[in-house]
Amino acid sequence: MSFSEKHLEDLSKRIEQVSEENQNLRQQLTQLQAEYRVAQDNRDYVRENYKENVKELKSETMLITMLREKLYFEEMYIKQLQADLAATVRGNDILKCEVQNVPDALSYATPKLKYLEL
Repeated sequence: MSFSEKHLEDLSKRIEQVSEENQNLRQQLTQLQAEYRVAQDNRDYVRENYKENVKELKSETMLITMLREKLYFEEMYIKQLQADLAATVRGNDILKCEVQNVPDALSYATPKLKYLEL
């Protein structure tokens, strides 16, 4: 009987210990669940930020591409204007030469005309 009482006492102590361990484990589980929810929220926040940053990056990339294309077309337009200006300058030089040749031709033609009149 005394052995049974001792055994019952040991089992009761063991039940108390297991109960305390169980309670501690429950508290740890509750704490871990809360930490897990926080980690999930942080993950979701980081994921959303990443998506937003990727969208902004794509927008910036598209804008940069559009600006580069516009710059390229503007450079081509400037080159065309420079070519047109060079052609105009050459044409102007040709006209100047022709204008300078007119007095010479006139001075040559004037005596010839007088001769023909006579």
